[in-house]
Amino acid sequence: MSNSKIFSDLELNHTIELESALQNLFINIDGVAGRRGILRNAGIDNHFIANFDFNLGINEFTTILVSKFKDYSVSRKNPSHPLVKLLSYILRQPQKYNLDDEDIKIFTEILSIGRKKIEAFQTNTTETKTDLSIPAQEKLDQKLTGQQHQKLTDALIAAFPSRQKLAMFLSFELDKELDAIAMGDNLREIVFKLIETAKSEEWLDELIKGARKSNPGNQALLLFEQEYYRDTPNDNLNIYKTNTTKTKPDLFIPPEDELEYQVEEQPWYASSFPELEETAEEECNSIKSEIDVVLITATNTELKAVANLLQPYPEKQKILLVYSGPETYYIGQFGAWKTVVTKCRMGSIGEGSVILATEQAQRLWNPRAIIMVGIAFGKDPIKQRIADVLVASQIISYEQQRAGAEKIEYRGTIPPSNTTLLNRFENIQNWDFTCPNGRKSEIKIGPILSGEKLVDDPVFKAKLFEQFPQAIGGEMEGAGLCAASGRVGTAWILVKSICDWGDGKKHKKHQPLAAAAAASLVHQVLSQKTVLNAVKKPLNN
Repeated sequence: MSNSKIFSDLELNHTIELESALQNLFINIDGVAGRRGILRNAGIDNHFIANFDFNLGINEFTTILVSKFKDYSVSRKNPSHPLVKLLSYILRQPQKYNLDDEDIKIFTEILSIGRKKIEAFQTNTTETKTDLSIPAQEKLDQKLTGQQHQKLTDALIAAFPSRQKLAMFLSFELDKELDAIAMGDNLREIVFKLIETAKSEEWLDELIKGARKSNPGNQALLLFEQEYYRDTPNDNLNIYKTNTTKTKPDLFIPPEDELEYQVEEQPWYASSFPELEETAEEECNSIKSEIDVVLITATNTELKAVANLLQPYPEKQKILLVYSGPETYYIGQFGAWKTVVTKCRMGSIGEGSVILATEQAQRLWNPRAIIMVGIAFGKDPIKQRIADVLVASQIISYEQQRAGAEKIEYRGTIPPSNTTLLNRFENIQNWDFTCPNGRKSEIKIGPILSGEKLVDDPVFKAKLFEQFPQAIGGEMEGAGLCAASGRVGTAWILVKSICDWGDGKKHKKHQPLAAAAAASLVHQVLSQKTVLNAVKKPLNN
């Protein structure tokens, strides 16, 4: 059988020459948008581009790109290869890309190799029909109960909410044409027919695992997969475990969430910290009673986003910098209210944690309200987007659990945010935060998970949302915030924006954007002069 990965056996010297020539090509291409643009202009499909990190250095970028080219499989229905497309495209206009004679020679030689191998692959795969059936002893049970059929239908519709997206998935992942399976526009009927076809043709297993691979953030798909294989015979379950643990799946992030932009060029970017005036704590005694709000952040990125909107304290020229014990405070005016900003360490417990920072801020400043501002992980990339802002109606501290013999029982309370503060965020009007792609951020209100773990695993994340399906996202400081505020009675709320999905693809790319979105919403609410009039200061102990 001909190898579908037509460049997998590319000789070492050709691989080295290709990497070098691509470096010469991409070194003249400006930034992320330029790199992505040349691949798109060459006709390379979005599925190949979507999972690629275009922010890498030139050497790492070309090395990984060549590796992806070598690992790419063609098929009888789609015999085109992205490297062949790219080389064909740039060789049509060598002057535009400043190709020298040596680069042209290398690209031409490798293009010729690719075309010959594609031709050989097509010849071999059309002359003999390959037996694609699974050996009898390795076939999984293709039966579905009525309830399982309904669950799988709902999960697939949630994962692929349009005929176009479903068709793209089938073509890219399973090399199947949706038009050959079902026609019409009723998505539920289409998915029903798809499942029935997969059952009858014995590729239901491929459908389930392929859908999970393409949509790792979909909780319904993960839970269905676990239930389906749990209920199959032991032999089938062992086959499933073997097949799914051989390689780590290539997690897919929806292209609409892959915002490409230069952070430094964005209007919300905080290029530097505002000017500060260092002031002794005792010199601030006269203004302590005037402080209305404390804003708490947990990272430098969050702190910079908030400080970027902080104005000097009334009748002062600069923001006041005050050191008090182990804490550092920035005092100014945030919107219409006199505000103290501080930063704790990540997490709810331990030295420098949000519990200690909150307790100290309450004792020192006795504010009307404490607001935690920053970044969080989202629940569902289908219903949410990067830079959407999550406002906590409640905090769910998922660490407080009892591990019993049969199941894990949640033993904590689920404290609600301050009713008045929540009402103000629910009723905010005319807030406008625009993402780099022109999309407007949205406000999502609901319970937020909080725990000490940095969630960056799709399976662990799915288990959390299975236990707490009402939650809309998660972070690490909320449990400490509400615990410390509750002891004194200070009004509190948590406002954090989505920077990632906690799905194994965690990185810092969207953190400044998300932090800026959260800070912007809090600033809009606090820009109203009477918004906190109903929120009273607790008695200062």
